Amino acid sequence: MVTNANTSGFRFTPERLEKLPSGPGVWHDEKQDGLIARRQSAHGELVYYVRYRTPGASGSGRMRLGRVRELSLDKARQMALDAVVEAKRGNDPSKARKAARRTAEANKAKTVTLDAFLDEYVAVQAAAAVQSTPERVTAIRQHLKVFLGSPLQDLTRRELVTALDGVKKVYPAAAAKLRASIHHVFETAFDRGVVEANPLAGRRDQRGSSKARNIANAEQEKDALPLDGLARVWVAADDPRVNPNFAAYVRTMIATGARRAELAAAEIDHLRPATESFPARLTLQPKTTKNGKAHTLFLPPLVMREIDRVRRYPGETLLFPGRRRGGESAMMTGWSKSLPPLVEAARKLGVQDHVPFTGIRRAFRTGLSAIGVGRDVAERMLNHVQEKLIATYDKTRLRGRTRRSRRALVRGAGGRHRRSRESPRYGPTDQRDQYRAGACARHEAPQPPEANVQSGPKGRPSRSLMRVERYHDEDAAWPRGPAGVVLRRRRRCV
Repeated sequence: MVTNANTSGFRFTPERLEKLPSGPGVWHDEKQDGLIARRQSAHGELVYYVRYRTPGASGSGRMRLGRVRELSLDKARQMALDAVVEAKRGNDPSKARKAARRTAEANKAKTVTLDAFLDEYVAVQAAAAVQSTPERVTAIRQHLKVFLGSPLQDLTRRELVTALDGVKKVYPAAAAKLRASIHHVFETAFDRGVVEANPLAGRRDQRGSSKARNIANAEQEKDALPLDGLARVWVAADDPRVNPNFAAYVRTMIATGARRAELAAAEIDHLRPATESFPARLTLQPKTTKNGKAHTLFLPPLVMREIDRVRRYPGETLLFPGRRRGGESAMMTGWSKSLPPLVEAARKLGVQDHVPFTGIRRAFRTGLSAIGVGRDVAERMLNHVQEKLIATYDKTRLRGRTRRSRRALVRGAGGRHRRSRESPRYGPTDQRDQYRAGACARHEAPQPPEANVQSGPKGRPSRSLMRVERYHDEDAAWPRGPAGVVLRRRRRCV
């Protein structure tokens, strides 16, 4: 039995290897030259290695063969013999194995088709909680079906660009998203070692002339429904040929401006009833939103009545369920089949414009501007991601203003909420004005000047609860700061 825990040589057998000490050490096989068994730490595993020396080398090399518990002794001796023979020929066995591995990976990549990799791509994006992946992959399979059976490594830039140009002539609106989608697919394939380079790297669409851009902008304006057309679409949803669940779903989109995929994934558990302080609200979870941030939709009673009309099976979890598949609930899909009856009913009511889902969302944004909602609040209501610089430096909380803007939209859509008659803060105009007048009177009560100055670093007035205003003659009694400014306590009613 071997007792030396540092280094020792003996004829390897499975039984003697199992009885080796648990501490770190190196043991040499007396039968096969170069084969060693090594344990790195006290609790580490025993691993086979092979030592070799190439002609002219200043030292010996070492290559890992595998764990003792996973690799048989006969296999380890054969691998060690092959490595020693390769080294005597002047070839480094470790470098040769790495080259063979790269060749095997390259050969495997040649057999990975676009269709096969799209399945892997969906799994990778799902792990990163990207919600738009299934829609993008569907567009790739639909518009680039000629390449689905081709190896990913063999697809050239010219072939892809030619196919994208053909899609752009027929579907100009879908071409830009399709190009971005297939570009990201190749980027993922490059990161995972399936392709050696992205054939679409650095490609950009030509800007074109000003005339072409103006024509494109005019075409985009056609996708935005006018407000009167939006009202007719709302009425057309009552047509008996329109699916009732789809009708309620479209009306909720009109009243909230939500994205169709996000609203289709909304669940009943995230719906909260109205209270005295808040209207009914639906929270879209981060895993379902496009930007990965939770988004709250405040629902007027008019929309709540539409949600109550939705037909659901017992135990249903989705707010707007689609057709059941295999006895299980499924998200609402099949827009191309559900939308035509609604469009036909809207045509009979005088709607001449195109009725896309994006047009409903754009009309909602136009309506917010029409009732005087500020740009920042309106973009927040659409759950648009603002510029990174603004988000980094501007920490203004927009939730309160978002809620007030939705109240204005509710009053325009279908009357007041029940809490408007109970709470003076949210009640009719005369009660609300009285409440605000009283609040302003409380906050504008005069205070001693010394009570409005707080000591800060180095004895300077603290600005944490102050507001800086320019100096006027009537403010002479207030404490002054540098450069002729007056420090006042911030008033909440402003």
